[in-house]
Parts: sequence; structure tokens; C-alpha cells
Amino acid sequence: MHNGDIAQFLDTGWFTESTIWYKDYIYWCEGSTDFDTGRCHFWIYKWRADMDEEYYFHSYKKADGDYLDYETAYDIRGNSMEELKARFLEDKIFDGKSFQEAEKDMYWLDEGEDIIIDNT
Repeated sequence: MHNGDIAQFLDTGWFTESTIWYKDYIYWCEGSTDFDTGRCHFWIYKWRADMDEEYYFHSYKKADGDYLDYETAYDIRGNSMEELKARFLEDKIFDGKSFQEAEKDMYWLDEGEDIIIDNT
């Protein structure tokens, strides 16, 4: 993983609003726990983006502010974050690859300015 420590990412980054760039797409990761039930939720949103200087990304947005090509790429629930992490590491989320197969080509990023597409 470029721009970040893989051990740190796997410790906390994968579920705390992390932003990954991989093959022209942003994968925005977040997790939560319902403290009343103990159930956990983890999801990834995906949208097209460019990257510059291997650090900042620029999301493509429509003139109305919505992300261009925005989708939910991954959405799982379980009884613990450890359960969800094990599934996250094995499932083929990233262009048909698991996190472990793709991480060498990923960038852990900070956000830059959006690119606005105005089709009017």
C-alpha cells in the first residue's frame, strides 16, 4: 500500500472513513457498531476519480454535486469487527481481487478538489 503503513491500515484504517485509490476509482471505507445489539456494519462506496502526486485525489462530480458513477461496492454485517475484517480481506472487492491481492497497487489518500462535470 502506497502512502500509508499496511499494518496501521489493517489495525484501524479499513473501517474508519478511509479513502483508497485503486485503478482510477476511489473506494471509501467505513464501519460502525450498534452498541445496543453488538451488530457491526462495514461498507465501501466507489466512484471514479483521478489522482495526482500519488497523494491527492479528485472526485468526478456532476454539476448538482452528486458523485459521477457512485455505487455501493461492498456492504456486509456481522457479529464483530473481526468477523467483518476477515471477510473484507478475502472477498473480491477491488476489480475482482481481494484486498490482499490488490493492496500493493493501492494508495491511501487525502482528498483534493473535486472535478465538476457540467453537461448543460
